[in-house]
Amino acid sequence: MKILRPKDTANKVGVKPITIHRWSSDPKYKAMGFPKPISLGNNSVGFVEEEIDAWLEARAAAREVA
Repeated sequence: MKILRPKDTANKVGVKPITIHRWSSDPKYKAMGFPKPISLGNNSVGFVEEEIDAWLEARAAAREVA
């Protein structure tokens, strides 16, 4: 399992780190289904890369169906 820090997650998804923070913590974005961060310590979080990959694949698949 590989853990991505928020900046690396943002780079992978193609957005800014603040967007990753909003998607993962703001209730109005809950419907997007963005993976929740995991705590790595008192002041640090990370995202499971496999969950980010699965989220991206689901978004791409939804685009192809629509």
